[in-house]
Amino acid sequence: MLEAQGRVIAIEKGVALVESARQSACGGCASKGHCGTGLMGDALAGAGHASRMYVPTALDLQPGDEVVIGLPEEGMLQASLMLYGLPLTGMLGGMVAAQPLGEGLAIVSGVIGLCVGMALVRPLSHRLLGQKTQPCILSRIDRNRIPPCPSS
Repeated sequence: MLEAQGRVIAIEKGVALVESARQSACGGCASKGHCGTGLMGDALAGAGHASRMYVPTALDLQPGDEVVIGLPEEGMLQASLMLYGLPLTGMLGGMVAAQPLGEGLAIVSGVIGLCVGMALVRPLSHRLLGQKTQPCILSRIDRNRIPPCPSS
């Protein structure tokens, strides 16, 4: 289970609107200010950009509560494979199918296959993945609780 922290923004009928700050894998190394990947991620998403999601819950939560959100690893892996694999397969399939007709048609067919693959990602992911990618609230973070002192 992949875990992230978030803050409850609103609650309505057993569904919580949770805001979670996007965390980049970058930022921990010595090159974080000079790396192209980190700079590009900050430019596209905005530094400190937060994402909001609706999460079903049975917990008694209030707006402002901090929670731990869980995402199933298997569902995320399958979603990633579909997101990248389906368009790539469409592009390669289009190119291979049109290769005997010439290089120009192979390129055009590859672009068409890529577009078809991208168009199929959303409807197929909802149908095939369903609840596998549904986030859940694992626990509430109690900031008022004082951790026990270590015994000496």
